[in-house]
Amino acid sequence: MGLSLIELLILAVFFLPFLFLIALLIRRHLISRHSGINIGAIRFANTGRWQSGLLALSARTLDWYPLVGFTTTPAHRWLRPTVELTEVEVAPAAPPWLLSSQPDLRLVRCAGMPIDGDDTTFEVIIPTESYKALRSWAESSPPLDRRAEY
Repeated sequence: MGLSLIELLILAVFFLPFLFLIALLIRRHLISRHSGINIGAIRFANTGRWQSGLLALSARTLDWYPLVGFTTTPAHRWLRPTVELTEVEVAPAAPPWLLSSQPDLRLVRCAGMPIDGDDTTFEVIIPTESYKALRSWAESSPPLDRRAEY
């Protein structure tokens, strides 16, 4: 006694969202293995559109990953020595879909040299605790590669 087409469709409707959620959690785990990640939103000077995602602080780069997706490759990557936090203020009004559970948000204006070329300016909205981590990361020097000393 096999399953009918209707039963298979009902199973798919119930299990596909579950599988999608599991895939997103696995992706987030893979992204955060080697760096701290923070949830936030980014807007580039030339677009004016906010995009939610994950901001990852690694030893040599600042990486941006879209919140929803299956790739573990960052959509944007800036070299650590070139990242400058130029201005910080309390976020005036974040889009309603963005971090609605976070009452304490900061708008951070940044500039940096992406891996792939020209200088870019961008803004991020992140929680205050994430801003403190980003500020500390930007002001400190990257760890030394001790293997090169031997």
